[in-house]
Amino acid sequence: MNILLICLPEKNKNMKLEVAEVLPLALYSLSSVLKRQGCTVSIIDPCEFVYMSENENVEITCITLIEEYLKDRYDLVGFSVNSFNWGITKAVINQINWGENTRIVLGGLHVNVFDEYSLLTTKADIVMRGEGEMTWCELIEVLKANASLDTVKGITY
Repeated sequence: MNILLICLPEKNKNMKLEVAEVLPLALYSLSSVLKRQGCTVSIIDPCEFVYMSENENVEITCITLIEEYLKDRYDLVGFSVNSFNWGITKAVINQINWGENTRIVLGGLHVNVFDEYSLLTTKADIVMRGEGEMTWCELIEVLKANASLDTVKGITY
């Protein structure tokens, strides 16, 4: 299974980019777990946006970068979402043509609390609730087997 994990940067009150000075370790940890399960994993983290010019449109830059990655055809695209990057994540998810075979998965504190709302307001297919490492593994096995998502604990879809 080919998976793309993404954590978009935050926009501040002036609609300018705020790049975290800390790596999104949850994405890298999850990547290790998924690789051990035989998946191919790519990561887009906020540090990739450090060199953006102040005049660049954050959403367009994020969309352009993601669309470049999407040429590799991913089965799953996972977004790490917090309340600070929810706005840009939601906008980006809704503006990209993901293709019919790509499923969008959201995880993180914001969507954990607002799971149903997150699904209703985006093109996302699944929300991971709680700690996602084990749930991701279950989800991948279910998708590989073409089985029902009902058997996966810790998701809303």
